[in-house]
Amino acid sequence: MSQEISKKIDQLDIIFKLQKGLSEMMNLDRYPKDSEGRVSALSTAIMHEAIELQRTTNWKWWKTPT
Repeated sequence: MSQEISKKIDQLDIIFKLQKGLSEMMNLDRYPKDSEGRVSALSTAIMHEAIELQRTTNWKWWKTPT
């Protein structure tokens, strides 16, 4: 049992190190520092990505595909 826990902790350490490396690689200075501004900026980005995805799919299920 303790080996399984140790293995899971090792895997979490790897994931956290990879996430830290990714965060350092990205330029996070472009996001607002305050949490309200950051949430606003990131939610706007998510909405635009969703719209882009919608435009690339046949999202009107009632229409005959072209």
